[in-house]
Amino acid sequence: MENNIAILTIHSFGQTDIKNAKQNFRKFIDGAFADLKTKNIQNLIVDLRDNTGGSDLNAEYFTSHFFDQPFRYWDRIEVTETVAKEIKGVSLR
Repeated sequence: MENNIAILTIHSFGQTDIKNAKQNFRKFIDGAFADLKTKNIQNLIVDLRDNTGGSDLNAEYFTSHFFDQPFRYWDRIEVTETVAKEIKGVSLR
């Protein structure tokens, strides 16, 4: 953290990647934002270079930390038939 700037790097929102690394995504994100607040960091650079994508639930949870009221994570999504068959549920945050 230099000049009141923090850099947060997220390599993946993928649940499998997170689980394989023995990490808890929500705990990590909550801790990072709590740390920013405690240290009164006003500027955050989010580094998503080389991010492999992953779970909308994880990406939406991360995004929710930037809003203080309900928001629409996405309005419309188009996927291939193969991906559509893998979708198991929806997020109604």
